[in-house]
Amino acid sequence: MDSEIMSTTASIFRSGPVKDRHFGWQDYAVFAGMLVVSAMIGIYHGFNWRQILCRWTGGFSRAPSKGGADGGQAESAGGGQSSGEFLMGNRSMSTVPVALSMLASFLSSITLMGQPAEVYLFGSQMWLFGLAAFFVVPIAGYIFVPLFHKLQVTSAYEGGMKAVVWTDTFQVVILYGSMIAVLVKGTIDIGGISTVWERNEASGRNIFFNWNPDPTDRYSVWSVVLGVGCLHVGTYGANQLQVQRYLSVATVAQARTMLWINAAGWTLVSLLTVYAGMLIYAAYFDCDPLISQTVKKPDQLFPLFVMDSLGDFPGFPGLFVSGIFSAGLSTVSTGVNSLAAIWFTELTGSSAEAKLCKGSQSGSVPKSALLKIRLSERASAIAVKALALGFGLFSYGVVFLVPYMGGLVPVSIFFYLTKYKI
Repeated sequence: MDSEIMSTTASIFRSGPVKDRHFGWQDYAVFAGMLVVSAMIGIYHGFNWRQILCRWTGGFSRAPSKGGADGGQAESAGGGQSSGEFLMGNRSMSTVPVALSMLASFLSSITLMGQPAEVYLFGSQMWLFGLAAFFVVPIAGYIFVPLFHKLQVTSAYEGGMKAVVWTDTFQVVILYGSMIAVLVKGTIDIGGISTVWERNEASGRNIFFNWNPDPTDRYSVWSVVLGVGCLHVGTYGANQLQVQRYLSVATVAQARTMLWINAAGWTLVSLLTVYAGMLIYAAYFDCDPLISQTVKKPDQLFPLFVMDSLGDFPGFPGLFVSGIFSAGLSTVSTGVNSLAAIWFTELTGSSAEAKLCKGSQSGSVPKSALLKIRLSERASAIAVKALALGFGLFSYGVVFLVPYMGGLVPVSIFFYLTKYKI
């Protein structure tokens, strides 16, 4: 079997040392385009364009909403959003965009680069990560979602906004598109799916169900489906990044539909990343880039493969990097919005939406407030956005610590378990 595989038609990856590839202007243009579109989505949803247009054209101002003078405070001065709309999207978002946003929130660059590396090193069992999500949907959909909708709080802590949802939707499309483009081109260069399967089968990497109960095994049905399933209960049941999505739609039924869409999308991504790992192994099966020191870390294997496979096609490496950044930005944008909402609640003692509903010009400062000041609706909106900006800058600073960490997947799992005190 080995001799047959070794005698298969050589691919471009076996024809000598790996080429030194660099971005061309087309790649930078594609990457910059993704960033510009993401920024424009945020800018578009960051202002009340109807009110701005009325002011520019001298038209009538928007009539106060129900609730009289208090309702009029819902509109933040200067053409911006109220803090409640900024954080919650007015609970009127559509099902599919919010479902894609849920998916994007946990599809980080760790998923795209770390999981193929794990498959390259340890086999294909990581596809079970997607399967585990389906076991969690009934628990989250029928226990947690109705509870949060009944309470009508701004979040498990607080959060959610239109700009994040629509930016995530755009970025998840880029993510899927870049992955599929890379995998299709790489498969054609290798010689087809059969070649990929045979080379992985010969090395014993095609392991889809490992029923060994030994807890020291890196991946098994028990550790992945049960272990990851339990973690997903916390993630989909009470994690801020997901709860804010449940509360951005009008009904419990919409939230449950979002969960099923999310589980299907997560499974698809798991299958794509597993196949990516198998494809990378098939490409370098007789010339390991780690042994030859072409790359220093397993997490660099997928980018190397992309440059070897798509380097001759201007713009495609830029599309892949756009997918990586889209995965990272979608997670960060959600987290930044959530942190801003949580801190605003702790500092003022009440949620932004509660301020919106009760009116910002009356009432005393809640006893739970850390800052004994009463903010107007306009000041609340500015404060929330300032907090989001501050957390975004802090996240950017943490990037410089990444080179000193280990593999992406083990490190992410460690921090994930630490968060839940496991």
